[in-house]
Amino acid sequence: MSLSFIVVSTFTVLIYGLFSGYIHDKLNSPSTRKWFNRTGGSLLVGAGALTAMLQR
Repeated sequence: MSLSFIVVSTFTVLIYGLFSGYIHDKLNSPSTRKWFNRTGGSLLVGAGALTAMLQR
């Protein structure tokens, strides 16, 4: 059981490391940053509007 845990953990950490390198490269491009900032800002504005419309 310990061996299977070690194998699965190692595989997970390896995939996480490879994926984080890929994401880092993608997030450094200006077009992706622009999209990311606009999406995040829109979600925050939407959450604020939804909160303002809530009534007690």
